[in-house]
Amino acid sequence: MNTIENWAGRVIDGVAPDEDLRLPTWGASAMDLLPGWYDDWIIFERERLRQRLLHAFEALSRLLVQSRRYADAIDAALEAVRVEPLRESAHRTLLEAHLAEGNLVEARRIHLGYSRLLRRELGVDPDPALAALVGLRVTQVSTRR
Repeated sequence: MNTIENWAGRVIDGVAPDEDLRLPTWGASAMDLLPGWYDDWIIFERERLRQRLLHAFEALSRLLVQSRRYADAIDAALEAVRVEPLRESAHRTLLEAHLAEGNLVEARRIHLGYSRLLRRELGVDPDPALAALVGLRVTQVSTRR
């Protein structure tokens, strides 16, 4: 677990060396800390590690965008979305990676899918700033059902 936390810390802090700027082979499976154990301290540690890795995947995506490694940035953002499909910051990171690559249509497709998911699961719309990010008027997004 130390290796995972150290990697996440370097990525989140923006001090990751080049060898850290890739999606780790262990990916999200590392979040399954002591599966089948439900002691309070384990549940807390599992969630803490999950949050740390989600932040790291998002930070990794942003660092990869800065390095113009768009495919890798999208993969890192998709890993965060896969782990937590309702997480708005993960979707924002994915949208930003698509936009940095110049794929507005792909970003809009992702945004509209996320909007539908939020409405279906939670009965809410995403933050209007997310729609503005991809150049959609909020009324366009909210009226689609």
